[in-house]
Amino acid sequence: MVVSAIASTPHLLSWAGAAYIVWLAWKIATSPTKEDGLQTKPISFWASFALQFVNVKIILYGVTALSTFVLPQTQALSWIVGVSVLLAMIGTFGNVCWALAGHLFQRLFRQLNIVLALLLIYCAVRIFY
Repeated sequence: MVVSAIASTPHLLSWAGAAYIVWLAWKIATSPTKEDGLQTKPISFWASFALQFVNVKIILYGVTALSTFVLPQTQALSWIVGVSVLLAMIGTFGNVCWALAGHLFQRLFRQLNIVLALLLIYCAVRIFY
């Protein structure tokens, strides 16, 4: 019933999707940067730590790496723990690089936000053509 109702109104869905994309473009283009003087309290260490246990990307990263590369070779607990620690170290290094890049490129974010917003508007227009 729901599928047939959705299938019968593709033009309405196109307009709704385009409107949502334009709204996202507006939010991105007008989002404040650090230079705009927005001061927010950073997330605490423990809140960030707890977030990692519900982050689906991290869970899939660990499960995929272990099940693809370790478990077919060995079931030894020492290997599983060792590779898990190695994956955690690689993930930590990636997070540090991501944070450093964000800090270094902060002044470029305003221009980047405007470019990305324009690309989103282009996508919204392309829905109809």
